[in-house]
Amino acid sequence: MDHSFATAAGKLLEHYGIELPVSSIRKYVETNARRIADESSKLEDSPNCLSPSGVDQIVTETDGS
Repeated sequence: MDHSFATAAGKLLEHYGIELPVSSIRKYVETNARRIADESSKLEDSPNCLSPSGVDQIVTETDGS
């Protein structure tokens, strides 16, 4: 998993000239993932949220991008 954070740091430097420690990128990602999980748990009754117990079928559409 650290490899992907290191890759992100390399891309930031390559594309934007921004040097950021891998640990900072990891902390940012984990903080936002935790926030998203917390917010998602509040939406369990939403028709756009899957039941935590699972579903029999999921119908989805993709556009190939």
